[in-house]
Amino acid sequence: MKHEKTFAAIEKLKDVELELHRLKNALELANKALAQPAQEPDRQALQANGTHPAPCARHCEAQAFKVEIRNLKSQLAQPAQNFCPRCGKRTWALDAIHTCTPPRGLEMT
Repeated sequence: MKHEKTFAAIEKLKDVELELHRLKNALELANKALAQPAQEPDRQALQANGTHPAPCARHCEAQAFKVEIRNLKSQLAQPAQNFCPRCGKRTWALDAIHTCTPPRGLEMT
């Protein structure tokens, strides 16, 4: 009777050890999967499907440059705001008030 309990306990320990090895292997596989960087989908395949977020970087960048150039040109086309309209001197702020002597012939009445 004593031997039967011992053999049953040994068989149970073998089963537990086998389950531990299975769990250890599964944990190692999970750790390897987490350690590998995620593979990004192929850019060209996404572009062919039309699902890539930036299908044509050249086009997008060109548009951004065109917008920036248009904004800069519009700023250049506007008259400078920090010059006195009477004397032409540069003022320190857009709303600065200064005393000036206007050029001859442009005196305001």
